[in-house]
Amino acid sequence: MAIILPASNPVAGSNPSGTSAGLNYIGNHVYGNSGAVIATNGGDGTLFEFSTGSAYVIVKFAFGMSNTNVSPNKVYGYKLSINNETILENVSISDGDGTMVFDGASVVQSIFLPSYSTIKIESTTTDTDNMTTYGILTGRSYA
Repeated sequence: MAIILPASNPVAGSNPSGTSAGLNYIGNHVYGNSGAVIATNGGDGTLFEFSTGSAYVIVKFAFGMSNTNVSPNKVYGYKLSINNETILENVSISDGDGTMVFDGASVVQSIFLPSYSTIKIESTTTDTDNMTTYGILTGRSYA
């Protein structure tokens, strides 16, 4: 459902003012805030899951996680799927004392999202402890 503001900018999404797994639209601008999502070993946490409409979308995606429970020798990260096909996986790796030795997952990514597609971004971990993760999307849609 679209809500029309006085400036005729449509606002759409599952929760336009808060956190959700959806993508929100304000005119031709888009954004999403996942809020805290728990990833567990063998069970990915869904940061975002939505479908694009008739316009393609270009977003910047930022991934973060709580560093209070980083375990030694573990992999943390996220994966992007478009129409149920994994397109991108990006990880951070901790060493024997829990220090991040490779932090690729924290690099902001620019991502092209095709029109009429189902998008899913999930946080992942090989840790046996739960990991609190976060995602932020910002960008534009193009007709």
